[in-house]
Formats: sequence, C-alpha cells, structure tokens
Amino acid sequence: MAGTYGTSDLNDFRGPGYFNVDTSLVKRFAITEHKALTFRAKGYNLFNTVDFANPAVTLSSSKVSFGRISGVVNTPCILQLPPRLSNMERT
Repeated sequence: MAGTYGTSDLNDFRGPGYFNVDTSLVKRFAITEHKALTFRAKGYNLFNTVDFANPAVTLSSSKVSFGRISGVVNTPCILQLPPRLSNMERT
C-alpha cells in the first residue's frame, strides 16, 4: 500500500564485501654527516584483491541490468620504490 512502511528489515540488501591492504616500509641511510638517502617501498592493494561495485538498481524495459554487477571499486596492485636524497635535520 502506498505511503506505508514495508516489511524489509535493516540491511536486507547489501553489496559485495571490500578488502584492501596498503602498506609502506621506510629505511634511512646516512651518507655523510648532513646527507641521507631515504628508501621507501609503498604498496597499494598489496594482495591484488578484486572488490566489486554494488549491483545495478535501475529497472528498464530495454536492457536487463537490475542486480548485475558490472564494475570494480579499486585499482590493481601498485608498487612504488622511490628513493630520496635529503639533508639530515640538526638536533
């Protein structure tokens, strides 16, 4: 009946789960008294898991897409290894 509450419970419709691990390791090497080389290893989506988007919720007569998952919400695994030469801070 229009204008009344339905019988659906809270969180009856949920999308797929999401899992992502980002990490960073940093090591600093002293070259001279005032210079240092910083080495970083960064990993985004380290385990390369695929996280699917929510299913389509539109109803149309021309195309059947209701409930179909047609995308992902994260990027593939990205690894970065940027070195950096810097001045050491004086304390």
